[in-house]
Amino acid sequence: MTKKSDASLKTLLEGAEKFGKEVYPQEEDLFRKLANAQSPHTLFITCGDSRVVPNLITQSSAGDLFIIRNVGNIVPPSSAKDPSIRAALHYAVEVMKVKNIVVCGHSNCGAMKALEQFDKTGEWPADDLEDWLKYAQPALEKVKKTTFDPSVDVCCTLTEANVRLQIKNLKTYTFIQEAKKKRHINIRGWYYNIGTGKISVVQDGDTAPHDTSEELKRLSKHK
Repeated sequence: MTKKSDASLKTLLEGAEKFGKEVYPQEEDLFRKLANAQSPHTLFITCGDSRVVPNLITQSSAGDLFIIRNVGNIVPPSSAKDPSIRAALHYAVEVMKVKNIVVCGHSNCGAMKALEQFDKTGEWPADDLEDWLKYAQPALEKVKKTTFDPSVDVCCTLTEANVRLQIKNLKTYTFIQEAKKKRHINIRGWYYNIGTGKISVVQDGDTAPHDTSEELKRLSKHK
């Protein structure tokens, strides 16, 4: 290993030691409770981007979120028969009975930029991206057909469209349809702006995302 890789690994190990000595003791009761079982309330589907930290941006605790991460927060439709995604979705919805599913995209997403690059140049930044990002391609096609202000961040618009697409794909799974019908499971889309720390709620259809405060007001009325 190089000195730089040695240093980064050393940082990880030091962090692990600090967690065991300083952080764990403060949350010992919680971790002892979680040691033999979990009951997360939310399935959180997001990108593998290192800047997106689900428990941090939602201020949630260990055991609250069941997290699926991949390039571009993608959910292949049921017809794709992707065993990894299907298994994770099924486990979260049918076994752990999550109450919410959130698909969270983010600003400056490399996957969406790769889609843009392919559209402009016909080339992918990495060979293995094509087979995966084809599940986001319909979002790109929709954005290309939409007339919008040239000053608008195309990556942002594409990311929001992709979130809507993946929510649509989620609803192709029979067990999710049943959970929504029988248990009224909430399915939401989010857009996380890394630079501002703000999260917007991405709605179905073509309406613009709205602030989380609006969603909170709506939920408060249904208490």
